[in-house]
Amino acid sequence: MISVNWRASTLPLLNVDPIDDSTEQQITLLLNAERHRYLAHHTLPAGPVMPGALQLEYLVEVALEYATQSAQMVEFEALTVRNFVAERWLLIDKKTTALPVSVRIDAVQHQGNDIVIDASLWSERVNKAGKRLGQRRHATARIAFHHHALQPSIATNPCDDLSPFGVDKQWLYRELMFSHGELLQSLTGQMALDRQAQTIVAGYSCGDLEKAWFSDDATGFVLSPLGVDSAMQLGCMLSLYLDQRPRFPVSFERVTRFRAHPTNAPCVLHAKLNALEQNDAWLDMVICNQAGECVMELAGVKITLASDQTFPEHLLAQVTERCEVTEVAHDL
Repeated sequence: MISVNWRASTLPLLNVDPIDDSTEQQITLLLNAERHRYLAHHTLPAGPVMPGALQLEYLVEVALEYATQSAQMVEFEALTVRNFVAERWLLIDKKTTALPVSVRIDAVQHQGNDIVIDASLWSERVNKAGKRLGQRRHATARIAFHHHALQPSIATNPCDDLSPFGVDKQWLYRELMFSHGELLQSLTGQMALDRQAQTIVAGYSCGDLEKAWFSDDATGFVLSPLGVDSAMQLGCMLSLYLDQRPRFPVSFERVTRFRAHPTNAPCVLHAKLNALEQNDAWLDMVICNQAGECVMELAGVKITLASDQTFPEHLLAQVTERCEVTEVAHDL
């Protein structure tokens, strides 16, 4: 094992100078609106929020850098994230200009040729006077880097079994996905449903949006935060369609990356409902590229009730009113 020099990292989220209190098993970075442009595009009434998909990317990038330097891992064929849990929102107070955020390496295991790393994401609590009050944990995950290829395990419905429709993209983000500003508006509005409304398929494109999340046009993400967030958007939309109850993602049982996510080419999302309860719903999701190859699987995605209120029915009624049947579902 060798020591880790975080400043040597070329990964997009880590390619900045860490704060001096970083250690071999922890990197601390400054979260600020100047570099982190996406913060102005993912907001709640209380202020900007880091997307859960980006929390996941932070954990994966830190684990990859640690495995590359400390364990001298040269490359990997696939990676698996298990038991990702977003314990609390990483909220940037409207009066806060910058917030220290840390990722810790909690445990490292070698399982054959694979490297398995437990990691967690923390933020610094700071009072109005700027005094640090200690850290609180936001997310945890176990990341495994595999030296062998993995095969997809989640079946997807053929497009011929689905009824295609279109939703106006501007209306979709203005009325339903109103927490997502321009840099997160990746869904194209071309979608399809099965007869039981248990499966929804949608087209999306990261285009240049993801690159613009950061002031230095960061590229080369390990997972693609906007790709994962697009899947979460679609899952939450399916939840609204089924029982008019707004839910948000809180955990994934498994995320598997089979190949690099396309940077500019459109992708297709498949979301399948596994269970729906009063407060919670569980889905399996698949991201495919234009060639139909599986890029990523998200299994056991849990979305939970955001409030006790149902979504305004008149808005959901407009989904049907604004749907225009398309001729070919394969055009998603």
